[in-house]
Amino acid sequence: MTIPYHYNLGLRLEGLDFPNLKCMNFGSSDYHSDVAKQLLTIPFKELISVEAYEPTWEVIEKLEFTAKKHRILKKEINDICCGTADVGIALDILEHLKKEDGEKFLDLMDTLITKRMVVLVPCEPDGFHRKNPTPDNIFNEHISYWRPEDFNKRGYAVEFMPEFHSEYDETTRKYIYWGAVWAVKNYA
Repeated sequence: MTIPYHYNLGLRLEGLDFPNLKCMNFGSSDYHSDVAKQLLTIPFKELISVEAYEPTWEVIEKLEFTAKKHRILKKEINDICCGTADVGIALDILEHLKKEDGEKFLDLMDTLITKRMVVLVPCEPDGFHRKNPTPDNIFNEHISYWRPEDFNKRGYAVEFMPEFHSEYDETTRKYIYWGAVWAVKNYA
């Protein structure tokens, strides 16, 4: 199966020796998105799913991973205070944090990740946030805006993908489209 370019996590991980690397997937959710599903098939030495939302833990535990070892770290992403990983993945999580907490998370990644950090974040139009499809999950609310320059200034290679996301607006009866940013930072 060919993965469309704008969803292709593998392109952002090219050149890495997966069987010798430990990866932390921050805010892993249940690996349901087209991008996150790709992590199930990458043969990391170890994949750690960092997830705070308790109902998701059981779903993750039932998944099959290609990684030699997989475990769930049942914590909020900014509660990680020690340890390292070669690769860090943050798919669609920063927008769920207050901007200052997202900035602290990125600062923390500079101390924990040793080879590559990959971030995917939506760039929603000012004044608009996607509706929370799971209101019972407080972690799923979009509360901050992110732009390419937020990552450029931190040394990330940035690629903006226009019209990456869409949502139907019942009021206007039109689709609202917004982009996303892939941000990749190499440490080694």
